[in-house]
Amino acid sequence: MYDSFLTEGQTMRYGRTWKGFGTAALALLVLTGGTSTSSAATGQVLTTKSNHSTVHVKLGSKLTLILNSTYWTVKPLRRSSSLRVAGNAIVKTILPSPDAPVACRHAGSGCGTVTVHYKAKHLGTALVRATRVTCGEALLCAPDQKTFSVRVKVKK
Repeated sequence: MYDSFLTEGQTMRYGRTWKGFGTAALALLVLTGGTSTSSAATGQVLTTKSNHSTVHVKLGSKLTLILNSTYWTVKPLRRSSSLRVAGNAIVKTILPSPDAPVACRHAGSGCGTVTVHYKAKHLGTALVRATRVTCGEALLCAPDQKTFSVRVKVKK
């Protein structure tokens, strides 16, 4: 996918932005698959472990989606959604290098994350969705690895 060919600060389709960063913290997140839904100082966090679940958030709270591969494309929310995107999606890629985790030392591995921040704007339900076709260099995803969806219920 085109994510790994961007330079720092370039914006790509769907409003995603590339940001450079150190690899150590992200490598831990990528290799462990992140955490499941949890409370954080910035609000609730969704990861691939949250897939096909329903989460409840309070009106006005923040929600962060962190998917553990740069191959994910986050789908736009419906206009009637109770969530609103707070800023651009951010793609953080671990570039191939001798210092990168072993699984990330080859171009096309998709190592990194796609992060989107949301805010619960009004009561109701939203569907956070993402898709991908590729799960590695020249490796098509199995049917159960192609889609991500979490139902978010915003309550008082």
